[in-house]
Amino acid sequence: MAKKLGKERAIRLSVFSGTALAFGVCYVLVPAVGLNGPSAHIGLGLLLATFMAAFDVAFGRWVMRFKWPRIWRDFNPASGNYLSFGLIALTFIPVLVWWLRADAHP
Repeated sequence: MAKKLGKERAIRLSVFSGTALAFGVCYVLVPAVGLNGPSAHIGLGLLLATFMAAFDVAFGRWVMRFKWPRIWRDFNPASGNYLSFGLIALTFIPVLVWWLRADAHP
């Protein structure tokens, strides 16, 4: 896919598609968790983002055998990588889902 789109476009597309996928999963699963209020949902988002970042670091280090500078580059938007933006979005997706579902189901 990256060869057809180019690396920069593929990276940008992966942030949007990953965020959309995370939103879809959260839209289905977050209400079942039973949290109340925005702060609880932001806490869930922080937990999810922390887990995702830790998974990315662990996978890069122990499975892909990347060196530390290569792993940290994935989080740096200045190097053309937007993983940190995806993690920020993931932090706020559960509260967005809570807000959208609260309006849909008063």
